[in-house]
Amino acid sequence: VKATHQYIKLKAVDIVKGIVEVFNGYGHINLKKITGTWNIIRNNTIIAQGDFGTLDIEPGQWRTYQLPYDLSSEDKDGEYFLNTSFTLGEDTIWANEGYEIAATQLQIPIGGRSKKSRIKVDKSMNVTKNQDGVIATNDIFTCEFSFEQGTFTKLEYEGKDILCDKDFKQVFDLQVY
Repeated sequence: VKATHQYIKLKAVDIVKGIVEVFNGYGHINLKKITGTWNIIRNNTIIAQGDFGTLDIEPGQWRTYQLPYDLSSEDKDGEYFLNTSFTLGEDTIWANEGYEIAATQLQIPIGGRSKKSRIKVDKSMNVTKNQDGVIATNDIFTCEFSFEQGTFTKLEYEGKDILCDKDFKQVFDLQVY
């Protein structure tokens, strides 16, 4: 939800070569007092980082930035992402300097998935529907949905019960208003 309501947007122009555009979605505020930082991660390790410099962008305008990286010759396997964070550059009456007001993560289309995470899987799912619910399975995943309970009753990945995993379970415990 936070990303939907943020007024600073990022768009990839040529993300492999570090060219992005930043949009000021505010109606009356220039972004001069906002600090923008970025980093590149490969398999959760930061390989480059920096800042945007002065964000002098008028309301409703885009500005192109050339970030000082070029991954066009990068040939290492892995997943690459550009993370950006935009924070208040000074204290305001509603938040302190450093408060994050916008953040974006964009995947950089190079390298492919890490070899460590590659798993050969029979991608087809065997789906069975009966009066009680639906069961879907393949080599590494099993999912059961109960019509009576209106929810998943079983989720297993590589033999691990992820429905009872407290970190994963938070997805299902979200309150909808």
